[in-house]
Amino acid sequence: MRLHPFRPARYRVDPAGVVAALTAPLAPGSCVVISHLTGDFAPAAVGGGVEAYNALVPTSIFPRSHTQVTALFAGLPLIAPGVVPVSEWRPEKMGPQITDVYAGVGRKAPGRW
Repeated sequence: MRLHPFRPARYRVDPAGVVAALTAPLAPGSCVVISHLTGDFAPAAVGGGVEAYNALVPTSIFPRSHTQVTALFAGLPLIAPGVVPVSEWRPEKMGPQITDVYAGVGRKAPGRW
């Protein structure tokens, strides 16, 4: 399952609860991938881009901090390297890059069959 950051404002109230509700019916061992815009590295540039985008489009976007993105996994165990800039997931293929997107993969605990 991949969750997209372009969500209506109602999902801002309890985003970790939304993720938990969506992952609850998944089979044990399933993975959840989340990537999300962040302003942690370039707050002014990202803030300006978000403001411009939101002025033109009815479904707003909003950046989240590392702590906020990590909280979206709602207790799912994270697969290494955890919640990191997306370029750190395959650094040997991308090389050092500056990115304004965090990504992580969580795995639903294996259960009994």
